[in-house]
Amino acid sequence: VMSNGVGLVIEFWKISKAITIKWEGGKIEWVEAQSYKKSKTKEYDEIATSHLLFVTMPLVAGYGLYSLYFQKHKGWYSWILNTLVGFIYMFGFVMMTPQLFINYKLQSVAHLNWRTMSYKSINTFIDDLFAFVITMPIMHRMACLRDDVIFFIF
Repeated sequence: VMSNGVGLVIEFWKISKAITIKWEGGKIEWVEAQSYKKSKTKEYDEIATSHLLFVTMPLVAGYGLYSLYFQKHKGWYSWILNTLVGFIYMFGFVMMTPQLFINYKLQSVAHLNWRTMSYKSINTFIDDLFAFVITMPIMHRMACLRDDVIFFIF
């Protein structure tokens, strides 16, 4: 619990460096930092995300239709839930992958110290172990494999 709390605090700190959150007129509004607005990172991130969404959204829609036609479901609720889970897995892929494109275009790799890299490696290995030992849906197993591929390339 402590490591998750520290990780959450670090993520909030990172977000506070990139955006400013304002509360005006009963609405929450965020403004991007000027340094990020003009950066190549934002440009490449938007390009990669839009291209990935353009390709993956029809795949998720196709999966939903395939699932509806060929797989057994207990009811409409089960089919909707299954399709939404597929969307969540796809969305995770779309949000992870642009970093590879950014690193390629900027010819840089974010620095990770050896402790962080070791932690991520062990975490990835444990996820894989549980994905293949414990009975779970094939989509979750594929999501674990997806994380491994992205982690290996990164």
